[in-house]
Amino acid sequence: PRAPSMKINIAYPRNGTVKQFDISDDLIRRGNLFDHRLGNEVDGALFGEQFAGYSFKLQGGSDKQGFPMVTGVLAGARVSLLLKRGAVSFNAWRGRNGERRRKSIRGCIVGHDIALLNVVI
Repeated sequence: PRAPSMKINIAYPRNGTVKQFDISDDLIRRGNLFDHRLGNEVDGALFGEQFAGYSFKLQGGSDKQGFPMVTGVLAGARVSLLLKRGAVSFNAWRGRNGERRRKSIRGCIVGHDIALLNVVI
């Protein structure tokens, strides 16, 4: 069986390019990436030696079931919130005027169940 891993999408806005890498879980545990929040700057060495010297800003991500991480929700787990139209995971064209729906989203604190992280150089 494959070792558990996390994917990271590294964006370089100057060119508009994005590269995806697989990072092993032991590397992430050793680097102590958990308990960082979205918007924090982290050292690239946390993701491996090939990224040493870079500084990354955590922008977003999703957990193993695909629920998106949302900035401003200070939780390390999945929560169910009332969201208005146009919010993350609630399409703007669905629903009626003023309608709000209870949707599950992931808090902004990086935890063990994150499958994908979006970062910017």
